[in-house]
Amino acid sequence: MNINFNFMSKYVFTLMFLFLVSYIFNIMLFLILPKMGVDYIVENRYRFAFRDYDYLSTFGFKNAQIQTKQVITTQKSYPFLSQLELNAIYSKSSGLGWIVLKEKSTKKSHVLALNDSFKGYQLKKIEKSFVIFVKDKIEYKLEINKDKLKYKVIKDDK
Repeated sequence: MNINFNFMSKYVFTLMFLFLVSYIFNIMLFLILPKMGVDYIVENRYRFAFRDYDYLSTFGFKNAQIQTKQVITTQKSYPFLSQLELNAIYSKSSGLGWIVLKEKSTKKSHVLALNDSFKGYQLKKIEKSFVIFVKDKIEYKLEINKDKLKYKVIKDDK
């Protein structure tokens, strides 16, 4: 081998080795690090003193008082929700699934999937412990009775 080839091969092999090591390092990082990124929420933590100063009173102006309306909320009883009992929720992570409802008066059970209608109410959302029905653009929340929940974990060692 001549001197030029040895000189070039020394640098080429060194660069190839560095690329190989960096490639292996990147593969390890790719396997170790999580696939989803972190959502960064910007908070306005800084409260500057000039924002709290009342500039209008300095020049002789008076601040106009803003009158807020008082909203009086009353607890309404909904006959639809009081006649139903939510027995079971079978939910997937994407919000899909089905529920089992029991009418208290007739003791009949009904199985509803997402977006099914029941007595004019449409099932819009299925969560882990509650479901949401919609009628006339008003949402009604029906929760599962947590006192009656009984379950047993069976561990199968195979």
